[in-house]
Amino acid sequence: MKRKMILFLSLALILTSMDFTYAAPIDDVVSGINRIIDITDDMLQKLIENVVRKFKDIGIEDWFVSTVAKLVGLGGIDGYDDGTFRPKNTITKAEFTKIVVGSLGFKEEEPKDKHWATDYMKKAEEIGLIDKGEYQLKDYNVPITRNEAVKIAVRACEYLGENAPANYQGYKDYIKDYNSIPAKYKDYVLKGTAIGLIDGYDDSTFRGNNNLTRAEGATIIVRIFDKSERVDIMDKVKGDDDFIEPKLYVRQTTEWPHFFNYFEIIVDNYMDYLDKNYTFKTECISHPELNTRLVKDIFKGDYFEVDQIRKYTIESSKLEFQIPMGKIYELYSFRLDLNPKTKKPYELKDGEKLLYKVTVSNGKTTKTYEVEAEFRNKKFLVE
Repeated sequence: MKRKMILFLSLALILTSMDFTYAAPIDDVVSGINRIIDITDDMLQKLIENVVRKFKDIGIEDWFVSTVAKLVGLGGIDGYDDGTFRPKNTITKAEFTKIVVGSLGFKEEEPKDKHWATDYMKKAEEIGLIDKGEYQLKDYNVPITRNEAVKIAVRACEYLGENAPANYQGYKDYIKDYNSIPAKYKDYVLKGTAIGLIDGYDDSTFRGNNNLTRAEGATIIVRIFDKSERVDIMDKVKGDDDFIEPKLYVRQTTEWPHFFNYFEIIVDNYMDYLDKNYTFKTECISHPELNTRLVKDIFKGDYFEVDQIRKYTIESSKLEFQIPMGKIYELYSFRLDLNPKTKKPYELKDGEKLLYKVTVSNGKTTKTYEVEAEFRNKKFLVE
């Protein structure tokens, strides 16, 4: 089966001024002329093998491997001199905008007496990728956010004559943090989701204020032109009929053998999960400092640092070690715990509320839940 990818010849002309290298420009490019490259499955496999062999920090299982492979294979982007691609590095507003403008077939001369991206940014304004005056010179080298990138990508699709489906507003129900997206970006996030340019994170959030990474940038750009790389968020939200919903509750602890804990978070229906390969990850989001602790060894007297973000797999073979059954989290006595920064006991007020995020996954479906616990101060037998 052939994968048709529309990419413009000027992809090879992008971002020569950055600290990572790009393939040499194609000198005989006629600006604005595009070509359609037919990529068979065999060709794509070779591109992927080449990029994995070329960059030591890209693996065959990485989610972005095919889009990066295509962009690298076309000479649009390359890696660093040390043999890395650094997919998690950020990309600036000027860099991302120039890639998109170049991909649309516009070749601008890089001026000697001003910023290398100035003419590309002007062209982006001219064709409507960004608003007039939206980016000033001082903004060029600032990392671009996911919100800003999807706005440019959606406008690039519209420039090419592709609009979001009429029901794009309905996608707001599938973006958990939609209400926290600034008003000026909400429509673009919904359109980008409906078109298939973006699909957010596994927990169904978009996190638009996060800085865009090189891997994400390459993927969004390829998806503008290559529909075979687009994603359907509905595949994520259609639901997993076999997914077991947890019944979570907070158990205040006062008696042996739990008196060392202020409270515990319990999966009440833990028996439903036995030997079904579910994981439960618990972290405190209202007091993130509680996710790292110095714990005193009451037998040796010294302290050691531990990660409070715990990940459990409920299996029958482990149940005998869990007291009570189904426990996925406990908050220890602060008389035994120290804040790693201050080296002093944590300070919480009696009755203070703590908010936790519990991430449950069965390998196919991942869901998050919020659990509120109340800190109740009490005396412990061990000083």
